[in-house]
Amino acid sequence: MNTRGSALVNVLIVVAVLSIVGMAAYQVVRADSTFAITNRDGTQAFHYAEGGIDYGMHLLRIGEELNQPHVLDMQDGQVEVLVEPGLGENEFIITSKGTKGSATRTVRATLLFVEGPFEYSLFVGGEGEEKQELKNFRISGPVHIASDHIEIDGIYFEQDAHFDSNYVKISNDTQKSDTAIITREEHTEIEPPNHHHWSNTEIYTKNYQVEFPQVDLELFSEYDNYEIWPQETDRIRFIDLKQNNYFTEDITIEVRRQDGILPWETIVIVGRGNVYFDVQNQYENYYCNLIVMADGDIDGVEKVSNTDDEYESINMYLYAKGTVTTGQNMNLRSIMAQVVTINHNQQQLIREPQPEKLPPEIAQAWISAFGGVQIIHWEN
Repeated sequence: MNTRGSALVNVLIVVAVLSIVGMAAYQVVRADSTFAITNRDGTQAFHYAEGGIDYGMHLLRIGEELNQPHVLDMQDGQVEVLVEPGLGENEFIITSKGTKGSATRTVRATLLFVEGPFEYSLFVGGEGEEKQELKNFRISGPVHIASDHIEIDGIYFEQDAHFDSNYVKISNDTQKSDTAIITREEHTEIEPPNHHHWSNTEIYTKNYQVEFPQVDLELFSEYDNYEIWPQETDRIRFIDLKQNNYFTEDITIEVRRQDGILPWETIVIVGRGNVYFDVQNQYENYYCNLIVMADGDIDGVEKVSNTDDEYESINMYLYAKGTVTTGQNMNLRSIMAQVVTINHNQQQLIREPQPEKLPPEIAQAWISAFGGVQIIHWEN
């Protein structure tokens, strides 16, 4: 082969190699592009499915008929949403399927419909303290406890109770009614007193993680019917309270035996800090609802009312994002706090709450904390 022929062969070989490399590179780029499009479609389909959960929550709020699929046509895809009843009371399951191109993603959420405030006789959120003890209570309403380590001694559960704790120790004299159902999370370890005690066989596993309600107490400053006390107000006599009271800082409520009877059936105290009660003598009892809500702690409220008479008592509804610390002589309808510390030498009664009798703005603030519903389980 002459020199020119050899050069031509070399050129053809180079061209062939470049063609092969070019085709391979094209296939790689094409595959990457296809993968990118598929991945992008999958991501968009997932976002559609997530948005469908929000739409399902909207359907739930407006009372749309259940068990009927709702299809939303998007500009370049589709969302199908189905709302069904769940297993528990006020529990619902939303299944949302998002589609974009050939990609489909499904998200499923279990929700608890929030009907109103103070639905629990006792709700312990569990933040801020590893170990707590509850002793000598007969609890008439629902109970939810999320303390990391809780010891239950001398408690009687009349209604359902749920433990979202890591460890629960139960005493032999802790009992429940025949109709009360006691449940726990999978991670919750129960220590019953013996093999014969009901807690050894009658505590069932249930996924029911309910968050402590983070109610925005600043909302109450926007209501026209609330007295906004000056910032420098740090002490006030109980008798000088208005029907609805909003304090921007820590406040101490002074209660004296000689104080007269306030004319309202319901008294509300909202504190953006801590709310303390300075009670020198037992207050003269009369019937009313006393609602105390604090961004911090509530301390010393127990001596405001000391009667067990349902018709001559100050029924207390206590909500604290910190700790509720009390002694004996309380007449509780509901106590909700991250930490509950109660000194108790004899059994006390926590009556069943009556949220339907509370002012409407309490319910509005409560619902605003969840948007009306609360997600308790999520799958995708």
